[in-house]
Amino acid sequence: MKALAPILLLLLTVGALTACGSTASPQPSAAGTLTAAGTVTAATGPTTPAAGPHAAGAGTAVDICALIPADSVAMTGGVAVTSATPDVTSGEGEHMCLYTDEDGSTTASIWLNPTTGQQAYDTDLSGSGSSAKQVTGVGDQAFFSVLGLEAMFGTTLIKVVGVDDVAAASELAKTLAYQL
Repeated sequence: MKALAPILLLLLTVGALTACGSTASPQPSAAGTLTAAGTVTAATGPTTPAAGPHAAGAGTAVDICALIPADSVAMTGGVAVTSATPDVTSGEGEHMCLYTDEDGSTTASIWLNPTTGQQAYDTDLSGSGSSAKQVTGVGDQAFFSVLGLEAMFGTTLIKVVGVDDVAAASELAKTLAYQL
């Protein structure tokens, strides 16, 4: 069963992102503010990084697990995480890290899509229905839904799944973006 956990998380993530009409709403943390219009403002700080030494592009290998290690996800995201494993089954041009707890169950994941990011973002936003809340202060555009955060940094999409706190998910996305 433990070996199936990453696959189940992936299937649940894809299924939920394509489902319409969800009524669950994410809850902003004390560091994030939910406005009357349904927009969440993330923690302050620069929103879009300049391209760094590891700028991701098509054909460029990115080890998210090395850039955002398990202890960072545990500390920043408040998620029970003890290890990080790159997912080699991600789609072409995509990079993903699966974060697991001491039982080997996947508790969080971080995805990077530098090739078809805008298309994936638009599809996921549309499929999230009323659960999607726009987030400001993270990248060029971002939203938070029942599955987590999706943020565009230029043409690159970063998804943080399994971290239920808007500010923590935003911080992890910005941390990765600044290292690319």
